[in-house]
Amino acid sequence: MIYYCNYQNFNLIKMEKFYYVLWLLFNITYTSTAQTVVFTGAGNGTHWADQDNWSTGSLPGNTDDVLINAGRKVILNEVNAEINTLVLDSADLVISTNVSLTLVKNTPYGGHVRMQKKSKLLNMGKIVVESGSDAIFIDTDGYLENENNILVLESDDNGILNKGVLDNKIGGIIELYNGDDHGFYGPGSIVNHGKIALYNCGNSWCGGMLENKPTGEIIIRKSTDYPSLELSGSNSAIPTGINVYNKGRFINQGNMNISHTSRYASVGVYDNAVFDHQAGQINIFDVGSSGIQVVGGKFFIQGGAAITLENGQADLLDIRNSTTAHAEFECWGVLDLKH
Repeated sequence: MIYYCNYQNFNLIKMEKFYYVLWLLFNITYTSTAQTVVFTGAGNGTHWADQDNWSTGSLPGNTDDVLINAGRKVILNEVNAEINTLVLDSADLVISTNVSLTLVKNTPYGGHVRMQKKSKLLNMGKIVVESGSDAIFIDTDGYLENENNILVLESDDNGILNKGVLDNKIGGIIELYNGDDHGFYGPGSIVNHGKIALYNCGNSWCGGMLENKPTGEIIIRKSTDYPSLELSGSNSAIPTGINVYNKGRFINQGNMNISHTSRYASVGVYDNAVFDHQAGQINIFDVGSSGIQVVGGKFFIQGGAAITLENGQADLLDIRNSTTAHAEFECWGVLDLKH
């Protein structure tokens, strides 16, 4: 409670009423009138734009929670859709070229896409999540293929929580902004042929398998407090720029730029993990601590591949065995270390 300098009871009562009204208005503003709208397929059976396919007899709107149940295959190709949330429950959704699906911010971190079980989502248009907690969730057997644009503007927890497979094709762009926790998180696999950009995410990337293909580009900026990129068979909290551990594996054949990381190593490979830089250029600059640290891991720079690391504040190269594994470091390409 905030009080002004006049402490007469009359003024305190007025101020309490004033703040109560503000609180009430805030909650009314962010109280969703969402209803669950189910895709029944009673119309033509496949098209989002056919209102007879929906349980309400009309197209879902920007306050509605959409549910597409098992076995359904839906095509969004005639209209742009704005909804509150989307759940695919072992269902398929195709978003065609030149249309968009927007998850509207009706509540703080309210919008999200959930791909449960064996759901598949093919995006050839545009997906926008204005604000969500686990803005996009891919379940263990889920598959998301992106050929155009996915944009997450804000996330309270994870931008994309991936337990399945995310395949970002050539021309695909995934942009994640303002993640309070992780940009990417989860033990799933990510194959990148296009562009992935993470801006201002606390812990940009923590996951299982990442394969950055020759056409792939990854940009990570302003990861200030936690690791920029972690790949692992289990969770840990060793704060670095790129962290691969516990038999995790990082394969890069494209280009990466990582800046403004902090704490410990910029690149860390630990305990039987593999960092395999096969082609392309990795630039790491303005780091808060040391450069490349390999402790019981395997670090390979293949012929034609290059790494440039600038502005490290401790040892630029630290290679040693761990208590459980021997370290390996092999360089056939270019390693350029600059203080």
